[in-house]
Amino acid sequence: MSGHTPAPMPDAGSATGVIPALRTHWRLVRVGLHLGYGLAVAAVVYPLAGRPAQLKLKQRWSRQLLGMLGVRLQAKATPLPSATLLVANHISWLDIYVINALAPAAFICKADVRSWPFIGWLCERTETVFMPRGSRNAAKQAGEIVALRRREVRGQSCHASAPGVLERRRQIGGAAVVDHELPARE
Repeated sequence: MSGHTPAPMPDAGSATGVIPALRTHWRLVRVGLHLGYGLAVAAVVYPLAGRPAQLKLKQRWSRQLLGMLGVRLQAKATPLPSATLLVANHISWLDIYVINALAPAAFICKADVRSWPFIGWLCERTETVFMPRGSRNAAKQAGEIVALRRREVRGQSCHASAPGVLERRRQIGGAAVVDHELPARE
């Protein structure tokens, strides 16, 4: 018999155990199924739903996703008026779902997201405006698209991660909120 002692078996409840690994895998499976559900809803239900129902679908889907990821949402904020343009730099991809969970919105995002598998298609079907990075002309075009949508769909909010594009704004908690009665360009 040698002086080597075998390594102890990891405790099932420890950080290096089986339970955390199973929990992570189960979470990934749930998120994948949820993405599939979102794709099906965006393909079949979303185009037929009225605007209020579309916003509720976005909000519910985002809240469910956050819950699956273990994110607890606690917000102490007054609801934004309808047709608000929120401009902020997001820190994480989770910020998008947090905003949608609180105040469902159309988003302005970088153009290359459109080519991402599944996510790009889902974004395209849910009013996302795609904008190439680093182009002043693209920022102007995105602004015109948002203005057009505001005329077409009164009450739609929009979130943009493009700071410095807007002239009238006021600081609220690290984000700029544009007055909801900005005139749309004709």
